[in-house]
Amino acid sequence: MLTFTAKAQDARLRAERRAMSASKLSEKPKIDGEGNDAAWLEIPAFSDPFTQLAPQNLAPSKQPTSIKIGYTDYALYVLAVMHDPAPHSIARELGLRDDFGRVADRFGIVLDTYNKGQNAFYFAVTSAGVQLDLYITPTSEDTSWDAVWNSEVQLTEQGWVAEMEIPWSALRFAKRPEQLWGVNFMRVIRSINEESFWNPVDASVSGLVNQSGLLRGINDIDPPLRLQFFPYVSAIAGYDRGSGSTSTNLGGGMDLKWGISESFTLDMALVPDFSQVQSDNQVLNLSPFEVQFAENRPFFTEGTELFNKRSLFYSRRVGHVFGTFRPEVSDTATVLSRPNATRLINATKLSGRTHKGLGVGLFNAVTNAAFLEVQDTLRLPGTETYSLRRRELMIDPVTNFNVAVLDQNLPNNSNIALINTNVSRANGGRDANVSGAELRLRDKHNRYQFEGFGALSYVWQNLQPCTDFRQRTDGHRYFLSFGKISGNFQYRLSRNVESDRYEINDMGILQAPNKRNTGLYLGYHVFKPFWIFNQLSNNLNLNYNRLYKPNTYTGFNGNVNVWMQFRNFWGMGAGYSRKILPEHDYFEPRVAGYFFTRQPSYHGWVYVESDNRKRLAVGAELWQFRRRVWDAHDWGLYLGPRYRINNFISIFGALNYSTNINERGFVNRLYTTTTGGSRELQHIVFGNRTIQTVEPSARLNITFNNKMGLNIRARYYWSRVRYADEFYYLQKNGSLLATEAYKGDQDGDGLIDHNVNFNSFNLDFFYSWQIAPGSFLQFGWKDAAYDFSSDARHNFSENMERFWSKPHTHTLSLKLTYFLDYLMIRNAL
Repeated sequence: MLTFTAKAQDARLRAERRAMSASKLSEKPKIDGEGNDAAWLEIPAFSDPFTQLAPQNLAPSKQPTSIKIGYTDYALYVLAVMHDPAPHSIARELGLRDDFGRVADRFGIVLDTYNKGQNAFYFAVTSAGVQLDLYITPTSEDTSWDAVWNSEVQLTEQGWVAEMEIPWSALRFAKRPEQLWGVNFMRVIRSINEESFWNPVDASVSGLVNQSGLLRGINDIDPPLRLQFFPYVSAIAGYDRGSGSTSTNLGGGMDLKWGISESFTLDMALVPDFSQVQSDNQVLNLSPFEVQFAENRPFFTEGTELFNKRSLFYSRRVGHVFGTFRPEVSDTATVLSRPNATRLINATKLSGRTHKGLGVGLFNAVTNAAFLEVQDTLRLPGTETYSLRRRELMIDPVTNFNVAVLDQNLPNNSNIALINTNVSRANGGRDANVSGAELRLRDKHNRYQFEGFGALSYVWQNLQPCTDFRQRTDGHRYFLSFGKISGNFQYRLSRNVESDRYEINDMGILQAPNKRNTGLYLGYHVFKPFWIFNQLSNNLNLNYNRLYKPNTYTGFNGNVNVWMQFRNFWGMGAGYSRKILPEHDYFEPRVAGYFFTRQPSYHGWVYVESDNRKRLAVGAELWQFRRRVWDAHDWGLYLGPRYRINNFISIFGALNYSTNINERGFVNRLYTTTTGGSRELQHIVFGNRTIQTVEPSARLNITFNNKMGLNIRARYYWSRVRYADEFYYLQKNGSLLATEAYKGDQDGDGLIDHNVNFNSFNLDFFYSWQIAPGSFLQFGWKDAAYDFSSDARHNFSENMERFWSKPHTHTLSLKLTYFLDYLMIRNAL
């Protein structure tokens, strides 16, 4: 009887959609966190009890919350009173903007301004006064989206108070006499790790925005002209200790945001400056696949959710050196410099969504040409005199990147989308075009989902500039999936096919096409506390893989995973994967028509994390891999402590260590020269190797107040690869044949040339001060060093001593960005 009553209560909470009305304010309240202005006294408060999402899904919140919501012709205003019986125990760790990981209470509002249940704006403030905002889509949360708005908080004897002022210019909404929006309010109480919502959000139901309530009462508000400028000035100085060279640059530019209509915004970066982005985590890559780096440039992370579909848009391509042309360099020439990036001339985004749910996205960027600088040694005719000549050889021409997206919302949180990416290069360079379509359908109860995607790719390519001959290649991909996405038991069956000539890497990212994959996912989730657990999740995954061309078997594997959170808010996860049949790897040989047979193996892991509310919190993982046939055994560990000294200072550490013993991988290709002068493949060489990798890192956060802070991040990476005196020739049947003919010592110095000793170090020091809403003064210092050699004889301490003597490069930057809003300027005048 109790179980039936609980289920009926849950069903009632899910079915009801709460509603509230905003009140027109007679005057603008002062945003000071006090909440005692006369404007607030004249409107009613909503004190509906919040409902937990965690740890007790759909149970009433343990602490009451009171909300007032009003508006003027300028902005939406929210006053929230969070009652707490122990106000002095409220967690209030400071952080900079959008730092969601701090140990602090939080209050936020979700605004679905078109009431479609799919996309929404989220504004939140912590009990320490730190602003958080993001843009929510059905598949992601864009934390890089930033709006200019105002907020303040105050600690009281009853709990704490938050006041928000959200200008209409920070939102997109339709021009109507009366607005009807989806709305929800969220509260996080860190002392009891409770997350609750005003309109109940069920953890077993897929989606957040579709579980919002209704906001009425906003009348006669016209979408304002949204015209905002972000001019900047910067100074950059660089010093290379290796060459002793220095460089300086004084510059300026501007970002612009223009609301060309109530629904669409134009973003432009004119002469952009990305000197203060975090350094990439460089790693040693022995695989045949590209390493994917995170995007840290603000212009390419903010407001790009419409473009991020099926890996067709990888913003790191903009500014990437492709090596489109391969100019011949004589044996007597010396390469003086290779560019590691191309200069971005400008970038533009147009994005938005109409009141009927049609999303439109246009992206364009232009990068300058890139050149290889070489020095030729020339002998003067008839003499023994030589001269040096420097020249530049084009490897990438001026390149134009385009993306166009149409994304139509459909009923029941469904959508259909079209996307096209196009890359055009000058001087007869490689051009690429990809067109795709995506469909997602859900039933009216949001329980079942069908997904479909299809794309066609076209590439026109030559290898030399200014030539007429261009070869075209075509490819395609399709993906189908059906499953149950809500409830305790969930499942999904999927099919993915990529042709051998499906190429999207001019604008997107794909490690390897040419595959047919079939997958099955089975999961069971418990969202409510029971016994010693708060939550429990289990899943089983099975994958059967074949090559597209030729249509042949490549592998079959499965894995099982479990994750649990205990009542004391410790977490634990474990997993086990098994490959019971040999797998055929067609990518490791790096030659078409060959494959490498990987013998059966297993992999197991366990992860534990402590309660992150404590001053000292730790996450730790241990994993092991075994392939018995070759006596290959790998293991690794991760250790991630965090210590919160006080509300202003936190230290984060991380240590990754792994060792791979007796693994076999690609080493080299051997060719012979025929009588006709052509090269013919003779052997593909594999080797038995041991890989050791150590990666310690640390981060220090010092936050002086909610608008000023210091972030120091240091990362060291060392990877050593040593080949045993065991080399093999790859056979046509995928097996390896041991050989004594190949030793790996090409220059006869007694060392194996394929050994690798790779070191990378980065120190990033960033100071940020928000001098006014949307305006920042930022200082940065970067220290970097890299070393790559085949001398892998040294142990860790010897290697460290050797590496630290290598020259470093230093970069100093100072940047001032000031926010100017047309409406603010007009009102001031």
